[in-house]
Amino acid sequence: MTPVAPRLARALLARLLGAEDRAFVLGDLDEAFEARCAADGVRAARRWYRRQVLHSVLPLVGSALADTAAGLPREVRQTARQLLRRPLYAAGMSGTLALGVASALALGGVAWSVWLRPLPYPDSERLVRVWERGPADSIGERDRYPVSPPLLRELGTREWTHFTGFAGVLRSTPEWIVDGDIEQLAGVSVSPGFFELLGAAPVAGRVGWSGAGEEPAAEVILTEPFWRQAFGGDPSVVGSSIDLGGVQHTIVGVVPAFAGYPDAADVAVPLHFEARQLGEGMRGARYVEVIGRLRASSTVEAGAAEFAGFLEALGVRWASHEGWSGEAVTLRADLVGPFRSVLRLLLAAGTVFLALALVNVAGLGGARALERRGETAVRVALGASGTRRLRAALLEGALLGAVGGAVALAGGGLLLRAASRWLPRDLPRTEALLPSAGQALVILALAILLGAAVVALADRVVPAGSLLLSGVRTTAGRRSSRALVVGQLALTTVLLAAGAVAVERSLALAARDVGFRAEGIWTGLIALPRSTGEGIEARRDRWTALLGALEERGLRAALSTNPPMTRSNSNYTFRRPGGGDESAFAQYAIVSPGYFQLMDVPVRGRAFQPGDTGPVTIISESLADRFFPGEDPVGATLTILEEAHEIIGVAGSTAHFGPSVPEPPMMYVSYERVNWDFAQLLVEGGAGVGAEVASVLAISVPGARPPEGTLYEAHLSEWFRPLRIQVGIVGALALVGSLLAGLGLYSAVAFNLRGRMRELGIRVALGATGARIVTGVVRGALGWSAAGLMLGFGLWWLGRGALETALGLERAAVTPTAATATALAILGLTVLAVAAPARRAASADPLDSFRAD
Repeated sequence: MTPVAPRLARALLARLLGAEDRAFVLGDLDEAFEARCAADGVRAARRWYRRQVLHSVLPLVGSALADTAAGLPREVRQTARQLLRRPLYAAGMSGTLALGVASALALGGVAWSVWLRPLPYPDSERLVRVWERGPADSIGERDRYPVSPPLLRELGTREWTHFTGFAGVLRSTPEWIVDGDIEQLAGVSVSPGFFELLGAAPVAGRVGWSGAGEEPAAEVILTEPFWRQAFGGDPSVVGSSIDLGGVQHTIVGVVPAFAGYPDAADVAVPLHFEARQLGEGMRGARYVEVIGRLRASSTVEAGAAEFAGFLEALGVRWASHEGWSGEAVTLRADLVGPFRSVLRLLLAAGTVFLALALVNVAGLGGARALERRGETAVRVALGASGTRRLRAALLEGALLGAVGGAVALAGGGLLLRAASRWLPRDLPRTEALLPSAGQALVILALAILLGAAVVALADRVVPAGSLLLSGVRTTAGRRSSRALVVGQLALTTVLLAAGAVAVERSLALAARDVGFRAEGIWTGLIALPRSTGEGIEARRDRWTALLGALEERGLRAALSTNPPMTRSNSNYTFRRPGGGDESAFAQYAIVSPGYFQLMDVPVRGRAFQPGDTGPVTIISESLADRFFPGEDPVGATLTILEEAHEIIGVAGSTAHFGPSVPEPPMMYVSYERVNWDFAQLLVEGGAGVGAEVASVLAISVPGARPPEGTLYEAHLSEWFRPLRIQVGIVGALALVGSLLAGLGLYSAVAFNLRGRMRELGIRVALGATGARIVTGVVRGALGWSAAGLMLGFGLWWLGRGALETALGLERAAVTPTAATATALAILGLTVLAVAAPARRAASADPLDSFRAD
């Protein structure tokens, strides 16, 4: 058997050689190969052949690249001039590509920054957040809660199989006293080992506190942004002291800015609990956020099982833990929390929109190739090779991709800037949405590559044989284009229906009675300075002086530590006497007399009065209905944090966490019995009340910082902000989907009509009117729309579970109103998309149609 030279190497060399040299060079090389086979064997001859080809190919490739580079500027100019002569085509192609890339950039950018980007800590996937899980309800659901101070202490004294340790975190607002002025800082209080668990390396000094296991020293760690802003980045400040709330704290170190966790802060101080906070009666006060780190050999599932087992064992010893369990979840996943489903939707939508944009670019390019088939046929007849056609298509696509990519970067950047302002405040890690310069270059390069590849593919949709002047009409891609259009219309149906449902839900929630008055109430958080003194009596006197001074100015005012809609959450335990050791939970609020009257919350029984220093409480209707069914609770006793309270009234239930969340049970106590060093001040009046409050505060409570107050209506508006954002996101997706579906429908119809020009010309010649042709085109497109609508509503029904999660709906049902609006939008989109190609088809001259073929 005659040995054969390496086929791939021979084909590569033949491709690069000129026609005049190809036969001579290959023949000479074949003769030498046969001689080598006879002398050294086939394997050695093959190796020799490949070396010869490699030595020949490198200069040939270099020469080809040099020739191409030399002629590239001229070809670029020619291609650019051709595109400028067809501005609508160029704008449609580059605009469609820009729309897809910008959608993928904006939607994918949010999903990446918030959800997928790793936390900037070593082995960040081993960082977990732990929660206590309450007893299961009637359907097996368990609410989750932070950890109580006694439990945090217990976590630190136990040897764990799957955890290296735990640390607690509380947000704080320390007062920095400098040169007699008071500046309120954003801070965190963290327990020993917090920074070691994160793996945060100090910029200067050290991390960690002195006196671990005992009462910590008065120390502070600065974050790098605050260090540079307040101290000019001077490393010598380590070891000096700053006054926080009247106490000198030693600066022991500087850490980088918290990127994603915890929240942005200026300083970190030791987390310390007083003896009463660590008492066993405080096991029900669950308000401390706790993180842990898994061992290298452990998994999240194993750690969660160990933590849950530990809490379940505590239920044997403590009534506050009976029936409770726990969970551990990676910190990155937990930060995203309820937004994960929406982020999945954004990521999927960005991917789908990019794919649809590329399909539409291919459809527009195919329609253009059919339109130019006469011109291209002449070039083929004059000897234009397939390689030259391919190179021209690639260059055209690259130019369109460059323009589309540049527009996408600008548009996507604007969208991401808007997103950083309009995304919910509690959505984490939104500080780095914009792509870096390197990422922008990569996105631009990908747009160029995608444009070149798709336009080249579109050019191949029309076979070269059909371009000859032989009257052959291509039908390539027609069926697939129809299927793609139906799919795009189905996706648009889903998005439009989701938008309609989201709008209906928002309108329904806006009409719900929240149970309290928000109009005409000014509110601000007041923090008493340390100079007020410790103890309930001293704080009560200051609060009473403030309320009295406001009343002297003719201002109705009240206090509350946990009013509705202010993002506060004080969930405390209580028990009914005679109900055994079973504990339940309710929101706990400390209020002043006059609170219920000011907020227009009705009270059955009596409200608090001045002098109510005894253990009395007012409960909400939601608590009464649940725990005192069929009886009057007024006069009954409720045990709150191990202290018996007499119920003196029942207040109306309020939408504490927003109109979409059921009213939680509430317990109110008088600030004359229990009070803290901070409270929300509520004053009747408009926005101008803030200046008067600041004046009164300076006189009645010296040293207290004037609050950054707002109208209470802003809390309602802030709650509805995520709903408005949800509607905006779904609406934007529906708009982009509609644009892409419209472009897809337009390109498919244009492609179809360009291939039917001869048929249409004959029909016009035989007397078909323009109206009849337009009607036929629109009727066919409406058939596609009907198929897309049915498929879209079918997809909605199949995916209703995922849509319920993504949109926060109890039931993802499309109402008749939403279905009608969606159908009308799809039909209107169809008519708009096919109007232009239908008019062109109806006005076609029969002679021109014959000449085109």
